[in-house]
Amino acid sequence: MQKKHFASAVLAVLCSGMLLTSLPAAADEHYDVYNYDRWNEPIPSQAGYQATRSVSGKDLGIGDLSEPSDLFVDTEDRLYIVDTKNNRIVVTDPGLTEVEKVMEHFTMPDGSTTTLKAPEGIYVAPETGLIYIADYSNSRVLVTDYDGNVQMEVTKPESELFSSELTFLPQKVLADKAGNIYIVLGNITTGAAMFNA
Repeated sequence: MQKKHFASAVLAVLCSGMLLTSLPAAADEHYDVYNYDRWNEPIPSQAGYQATRSVSGKDLGIGDLSEPSDLFVDTEDRLYIVDTKNNRIVVTDPGLTEVEKVMEHFTMPDGSTTTLKAPEGIYVAPETGLIYIADYSNSRVLVTDYDGNVQMEVTKPESELFSSELTFLPQKVLADKAGNIYIVLGNITTGAAMFNA
């Protein structure tokens, strides 16, 4: 009987010791996570995900990325990176291990060549494969195929709905199945501008 009490006492001590030395359930984060309030002040936050790897332009063999501002994954799982300050679109394989294409020069319908200037947004239509690029400092959206042949250029509309005093500054772009184009403009705060197909 005495052995039972002794065993129970030892078990109780071990259990209480385990409770006192238990580890927290949250995983250790290797970095601090923040959200930003409307004054752009950082507020500590819980991570919604944990990065397992980072990839730089040097890792991909194309030099440094400079202020990348948008990403898009197409139906083939290729990743499109808008490399804003380098004025290019970088297309990588699904594993982010090699570059499939660097889009810097585009052929206009008249045969002339054009380049990007501080692009900020990209969208690839799943139905057509057409690439929509918000070319901020050129004040336009280019619609191009994968080979860089421009199918359409969307510029500032001549309409009483769009003030002639405003500059056309596209930041983000997408299109619907009907081909309508929706553009978020840097100097308009009342919603996205919609352009008919």
